[in-house]
Amino acid sequence: RWIGNHEFDYCAPVVLEKADKKITRENFLKIWDKLIKTLSKFDIIFLNNQPELVGNFDNPFVKYLKNRFRSKNYYVSLNENTDEFYNNLRNKHKNFDRFLRYKKKLIKNNNIIFNTFTSETDEISIDDIIKEKNKILKKKRKKSSLDESTIKINNQILKGKSNIILLSVLKINGTAVHACISYTYKNNLYYYISSDIKNSYLNYPIGSIFISYVIEWCQKNGIEKFDFCLGDEKYKKLFSNQSQSISKFFYTKNLKGKIINLFINLILKFKYNK
Repeated sequence: RWIGNHEFDYCAPVVLEKADKKITRENFLKIWDKLIKTLSKFDIIFLNNQPELVGNFDNPFVKYLKNRFRSKNYYVSLNENTDEFYNNLRNKHKNFDRFLRYKKKLIKNNNIIFNTFTSETDEISIDDIIKEKNKILKKKRKKSSLDESTIKINNQILKGKSNIILLSVLKINGTAVHACISYTYKNNLYYYISSDIKNSYLNYPIGSIFISYVIEWCQKNGIEKFDFCLGDEKYKKLFSNQSQSISKFFYTKNLKGKIINLFINLILKFKYNK
């Protein structure tokens, strides 16, 4: 089975626990060859946004097939306490001390409140976060895939009280300035959609300060991995201590498939380089 579509940051096979030890190159390529022969009517196979790892297992579609680089995925392995984590980041990033000074100054001069919620709340909503995010993307003339269906699906999950969705909000002097929709699953937190809300503190790196609060919350609540998901942004590099490549794979069967392959690559190049 395969999980993911064009709206997903990751698309990957379902790998059963301990099955990766049985998936050798020889076995996988035999299965792949059989699959290609079984799928008689197709022009192209396109597997996008494939992570190197599926959980703790090697993704065999990346390990044994010839993939192309798509992007990077940055994440934080939270096996340290907060002080150790920050000290390691100081050694890794020359600008991290400056970030900590900004945070300390903001806390000293203002009343800071950071809250998280796993159910509906009057303090912040999924609608607020997505609509504010879309306003920012529109100002930057960037296309957004976050629409009413995104809001509806996430609200349904939130109302289901499964505790999968985590809403986080940072308030300064009583005003919400930044918020985020995250997913939590099996001691992992996936940092999904974050946005300024009413941020008038433009002299401070509010987004990064917000992330530091989320990471601290993760450390206090048994989260082992903070995943920034797809993307190569600078702020992700500032906090991350691990990374992996995200790949794309094409298999073309005929001339029509090769033309489609060329067309898809042109679209992707335009989409991610504009």
